[in-house]
Amino acid sequence: MATTSQTVTGFSNDGTTHYYWRVWASNAYGWSAASATWSMISRAADGSPVTPTPLSPADGSSEPGTSITFRWSASSGATHYLFEINTDPNWMPATRFGYGDIPTNGLVVAGLPNDRTVYYWRVLAGNSYGWSDATSGWSMVNIAGDVSQITTAPTLLSPDQGGVVMGFPVTFNWHPVEGATKYRLLATREDGSHVVDTDVGGVTSYTPMDLKYHFDPFIYHWMVWAGNDAGWCPDAVVLANERYFLHLYR
Repeated sequence: MATTSQTVTGFSNDGTTHYYWRVWASNAYGWSAASATWSMISRAADGSPVTPTPLSPADGSSEPGTSITFRWSASSGATHYLFEINTDPNWMPATRFGYGDIPTNGLVVAGLPNDRTVYYWRVLAGNSYGWSDATSGWSMVNIAGDVSQITTAPTLLSPDQGGVVMGFPVTFNWHPVEGATKYRLLATREDGSHVVDTDVGGVTSYTPMDLKYHFDPFIYHWMVWAGNDAGWCPDAVVLANERYFLHLYR
């Protein structure tokens, strides 16, 4: 009778190597197709430290500068850490920006390009027993250091304040804001239904498909945020710029 298990010896037991495995079945007629390929990391079963917790930069943050400090929690029992920063969330060796064994729970990565590249980073904690599992891969966008938050909202152009818009579709227009690379449009009925809330990118004219045909007149309120890599302009200046219009089917 064929066996369905196999013991393999000689693994590294240090958490540094990925192993991939698969299986075929056979009989007198030949071999089956290969099974799906599974992967695993060989590490010590007891004594290796727990996985650290990433601290900064925050996941999904925008980080200015050519040198950025990365920090994570100290792992009990750890004597060193394995740090990786990569442009590929699948952690391919060819796309690593930095990779190394370091003694502390933080380091400064220099030489970043300031060009909006997205980087992913993770950490393993290690000791004489082996390595912990890797932290979840946090990401950050490396932006130019001279980007500051926009403090003014766009000036709204049309539909006119208190005006009447006939038919469908409805196009919203506003003035550009210096330094803005994106805009967010919010449009709601007075009863709160049929909300349009979307990041429209860098355009200053947008025709949403969310405003549906209707036979009754409705008042819509609308406003626009200006944003860039440093975030969105304050809500208060946007609300101060809010407009409304009456929308009729015909």
